[in-house]
Amino acid sequence: MAASGETSQVKFAIGNDADDGDYTTALVAAVTGKKIRVIGIVVTALTTAGVVSLKTGSTTIFQAHLALGTPLVVGYTGVPVCETTSGVALTPNNGTGVDSFITCSYVEVEP
Repeated sequence: MAASGETSQVKFAIGNDADDGDYTTALVAAVTGKKIRVIGIVVTALTTAGVVSLKTGSTTIFQAHLALGTPLVVGYTGVPVCETTSGVALTPNNGTGVDSFITCSYVEVEP
């Protein structure tokens, strides 16, 4: 049995979506009994400047206002960026008119 706080090896995910609101497909699918801890993220707004968020369920856990075409890089310093609740997917959300591209590194965490 895994100990509380134990993490998986680093994993990677990429996604993009042109819809306003939640991405059609989660960036990282839910893992039963695990939290998803984002350790680094790169986000780019592709069509217009605006807000891009990461959510766990309906709760926003990361949000940034992006300039058009200028990647935002957060994390990669050993300090986590954000974390989902246990057993919930990591879902990006685009503000009105924003198309975005996201790449992230994450670990699965034993709650």
